[in-house]
Amino acid sequence: MSTLTRSYKRFFNTLKVLDYFGDNQLTSWLAYYFTAKLNPYLFQRERVKLALGHPSLSLSAIQQQIYLKRYLNQYIRFGRQLFFYKKLDIKWVEKNIKILNLPVVDNISKKGGLFLTYHHHHHHFLFSILGILKNKVHVIASAPETSIVYKEMKEYIDKLHQDTSAHFYGGDYIFIKPTVNYLRNLYNILEHNELVFSLNDNIVLNNKRTQQIQFLNKLMTIPTGTIEIALKMNKPIYCGLLEWKEGNKFELDLVELNSNHGVLGILKEYFEFLEQKTKQNPSIWEGWQWFQDCHEIKGNL
Repeated sequence: MSTLTRSYKRFFNTLKVLDYFGDNQLTSWLAYYFTAKLNPYLFQRERVKLALGHPSLSLSAIQQQIYLKRYLNQYIRFGRQLFFYKKLDIKWVEKNIKILNLPVVDNISKKGGLFLTYHHHHHHFLFSILGILKNKVHVIASAPETSIVYKEMKEYIDKLHQDTSAHFYGGDYIFIKPTVNYLRNLYNILEHNELVFSLNDNIVLNNKRTQQIQFLNKLMTIPTGTIEIALKMNKPIYCGLLEWKEGNKFELDLVELNSNHGVLGILKEYFEFLEQKTKQNPSIWEGWQWFQDCHEIKGNL
């Protein structure tokens, strides 16, 4: 077992034990105390720290340390959430989730569409929340077995997918596999006004359907297949994310994107939204892990 896998195992085993004692202030404090040094995201600490020092964020050295700690704490909150999905219901959502743009949620309920979200610590929670709000949810995701830690972490990875999808209002995960054309399923889902989540903020190198886009003075090569299909079918396209504030409080911010300017226009708005959010709170985005791998833009494009 690798050092990374061992870290994941110890991290989630610890949270599993603490879950037996319920969700209260004491177990919350113990969770952060005991898992701070077990956090598997510590392996990415230097890469994230380097990304937070990027000039476009204009963070002081002290601010970088603060947001790095918040970034790591976000993953602990994600880990604690894993053991809560079975207890999640509409009453909890109404009490703890602040929705910033209710008309967009209403439009999702009526028309479905494509929801472009981001790799952030709470995107699985976001999927479940939209399902609890009575939207049939589908999520395009990498097949679990492609993870390097899946063999040893099968219990927890399977639990994440099973417990979150239980709230999808009849929807499911659409796992990306080499032998399956997952985009083919997208036509049928959108035709029935259901909601599809797609995470399009990670760089790809071996996909024909890509587009280069600028983000914080970096050039990113982004997958566009889901966007092309939604535009072809004239379906609404949204973007948004779920931000953890404190305790059990979260904030859901989402917008509907303008489909009149094609794929490039959608991506431009999608990354403008992310830029706005990361400048307000850099700790929310997991993509700092690969941000340094993107090409730095010199001068104007």
